[in-house]
Amino acid sequence: MSCHTADVIAHHGVLENAVSFLQKPFTGVDLAAKVRAALDQQSRFWLRCGG
Repeated sequence: MSCHTADVIAHHGVLENAVSFLQKPFTGVDLAAKVRAALDQQSRFWLRCGG
């Protein structure tokens, strides 16, 4: 979460590929979806690594 717009962050290369970004303003549904996606991504990582 950042006070900068996604365009500014992407333009300056501040955001890395593995970082989940949630642009403000967002709803509770948006937040829940982003958290779910991050957890699913982490689970896939551990499965690939044999964890």
